[in-house]
Amino acid sequence: MVPSAVLRRPSDHPATPWSGGDERRIGAHRYLLHADSVEQVSLDHSWSWREATADRVQHNPLRVRLRQLHLLRDTSTAQRRRDEVRAQGHLLRKLDGTGGLPSLDDLTEEAAATTLVTVLPIGLTWRQAFGPIGTPLARFTATGVLGAAAEVCATLAVLHREGASHRALGPDGIVLTGRTRRAALVDGGLAALTPQPSEGVAGYRAPEQHRGGGSAIPVDVYQVAALVYHTVTGHPPSPYATPPIRASLPEWPEHLDDLLLRCLDPDPSRRPVGPGALAAAFREGRRLLSRGDTR
Repeated sequence: MVPSAVLRRPSDHPATPWSGGDERRIGAHRYLLHADSVEQVSLDHSWSWREATADRVQHNPLRVRLRQLHLLRDTSTAQRRRDEVRAQGHLLRKLDGTGGLPSLDDLTEEAAATTLVTVLPIGLTWRQAFGPIGTPLARFTATGVLGAAAEVCATLAVLHREGASHRALGPDGIVLTGRTRRAALVDGGLAALTPQPSEGVAGYRAPEQHRGGGSAIPVDVYQVAALVYHTVTGHPPSPYATPPIRASLPEWPEHLDDLLLRCLDPDPSRRPVGPGALAAAFREGRRLLSRGDTR
C-alpha cells in the first residue's frame, strides 16, 4: 500500500485525465492545472475534447487556457475534427488578439492530440461582474451589461468577417479586463469547428444547436441576446413565452426590448440583425438607460 503522504507525478500521456493541481507537459512547456478539466466525448467515441485553465510554470510564467482534442480512434471523423481544431489555431494566430479575441500562445501537435494554448485575459468574468444573480439588476449595473455586450458583439463581428462563429458564449467565457473593464473572450469557442448536436453552453444554446445545425451569425446573435436577457432580468428566456425586460426593469428602453425579443426568436431566419448592428443598438440603449430615457 502506498503511504498517503507519497504523491505520484501524473503521466504526461495525452490520454491521462487532467486533474486540478497536476503539472502537465504539453509540447515544450509545463503547465500547472487550476482545476479538473471540462471534458466531452464525441457521439461516435472517436475523439475527446477537454479544457482547463493553467499556469505556465517555466519560460516566462503565463496564465493560459488549454484546449485539447485527443484522438481515441483513428477515424476520418476524428481526423476531420483535428483539422478543424488546427484551423481554429491558425485563425487565432492570424487575428492575433484583435478586438477582444484571445491571443494564441502555442499550437502543439502530439501523436494523438492537438492542443490550443491561448493567453487568458486577466479580470473579472461576466458572471463575477454582473451575474446572473437570480434577481433583476439595478439600472446602473444594467448599463454596464449593455456596454460589455456591445464589445462582445464587436468581437463576434471580427470572427464573422473571417467566416467563423463562436457559438459557445456564456457568463464564464467573457472577462472584463483592465481599468476600463473591456470585454474579452476567454477562448475561441467553436470557431472553425463543424456544429455538433447540443454544442455550446447550457442555458444559452440557440434552439437550432440542439439539432446540431444553424447558421453562424444567428446562433451568436441568439446567445448574446440570451446572456443579456438572463443577466438583466435574473431569469433565462423561455422558448414558449419570454416577458419583456421592462417587466423586470421599467427603465429599460422599449426599442431595445423589442429588438432583444426578436433576437431570441426560435426561428433563426427571423432574427433581424448581425452582431455589428446589435452592438450599435446596445450602445444606444446604454446611453438611454444611463439617462433613464425609455424611448
